[in-house]
Amino acid sequence: MNYFKEKIKYHMPHGVLSLYRKLRYKDIPLSKNIKTRLGCKELENYASFNYSNGNFLFGFCCPRPGQVNTPKVIFETNDPKQMAQLFKTGRDKLISTLDSKNHPCHGCNKISNVSDTALKPLTTIQISLPLSCNMLCFYCHNSIPKRTNAQIEEKKKLDSFDYISLFKEFEKLGMIDNKTKFNWASGEITILKQRHAFFDFAKTHNVHIFCNGLLFSKDLADWFSTEHQIGALNVSLDCGTAKTFERMKGMDKFEDVKNNLIKYGSNRVKEKEYELKYIFCEGYNDNKKDILGFIEIAKQANVTKVMMDRNFHDIQKPLSEHMKEMCKYFCETASRFGIRNIIRQQFSDKDIKYFSSYTQNK
Repeated sequence: MNYFKEKIKYHMPHGVLSLYRKLRYKDIPLSKNIKTRLGCKELENYASFNYSNGNFLFGFCCPRPGQVNTPKVIFETNDPKQMAQLFKTGRDKLISTLDSKNHPCHGCNKISNVSDTALKPLTTIQISLPLSCNMLCFYCHNSIPKRTNAQIEEKKKLDSFDYISLFKEFEKLGMIDNKTKFNWASGEITILKQRHAFFDFAKTHNVHIFCNGLLFSKDLADWFSTEHQIGALNVSLDCGTAKTFERMKGMDKFEDVKNNLIKYGSNRVKEKEYELKYIFCEGYNDNKKDILGFIEIAKQANVTKVMMDRNFHDIQKPLSEHMKEMCKYFCETASRFGIRNIIRQQFSDKDIKYFSSYTQNK
């Protein structure tokens, strides 16, 4: 067997010397044949649960620029057991055929040789279904356009689907485990018919919940106080005054939401992240009064971080000088209050770099 030569060990950096010792004294050969296969971390780790044209579907990773055929598995059944098996078969096929020129990912620079030949459980499942919501945020795709009777009936159908049975079938097939991160960003979780079962499931899984804070849910509060299981609650408040809240959310419920946020914060245990989001919308909340009010509420609610984001309708447009100043003020104010601030990727790399210079995260 081949080993490092003894004479070179005195010229090695400390980390390499440590590795040398492990190999030298445990009698482990330095070279061996390692099996590899084509793989992609994004394709194998991430799946997005959606609904389109009357069918549930799972999409994989995100489309690269110019890509039309985003990898996906479309279901013609609503039976959780059948859906889980079809997903596994579809996922296995997508990954085992990465070398095909007809593959939807052919030519993507994220495909590479990987040494772990066995497929591992998904690291993230994004649930992005058009479920019912009790708010009408003007910027949200779930509120635009105004819902037709057919859309309302479809939402009722989606609301009653047994999502937890589906996830449990995934678990039986080894496609998820208790480390898999579930991002629940569909409708409003506190009015979902399956919410009781969902929160029981969440107590033993890594669940990140996106919520509007309109209702105080005992189920959510109990989950937020469950120890020994990581997770996160993210609420888009987006403003700091009642007037702006009504303009952006379509209802006069600012004080109710504020009080609920504080109550949720009092239930949080250290394993749970608590995130308050501010989606900048030009002409609505791009002012110091709203920003300061928002940060003050974040402090009262004992959140672990605030998140600065953009209205997705505006992301193709460059930020105005006024908007840049307001974003800068947001970063400075969060730092002054000692609150960690996350700048979302909806901003350009240049803007993120600029705003980060005014963010002091501990």
